[in-house]
Amino acid sequence: VTDSKESLWAVAVSSDGARIAAGGADKKVRVYANDGAKLEAVLDAGTPVTALAFLPGGTKLLVAGGDRAAKVW
Repeated sequence: VTDSKESLWAVAVSSDGARIAAGGADKKVRVYANDGAKLEAVLDAGTPVTALAFLPGGTKLLVAGGDRAAKVW
């Protein structure tokens, strides 16, 4: 699912199953179509990503990281 060469620490699947998000040591969150073939977005978290969760509806993503902050994208 990820094209990063760094460790992958967090993965989330949207409630409708349409998207997969992955993040980790490289401080990036990559959002893919569920088939894994299409990279939809790359988000710069600015810190290693330790947790991911899609909010209900699947259009927003909660991202937590090494800075002990949570961000909604």
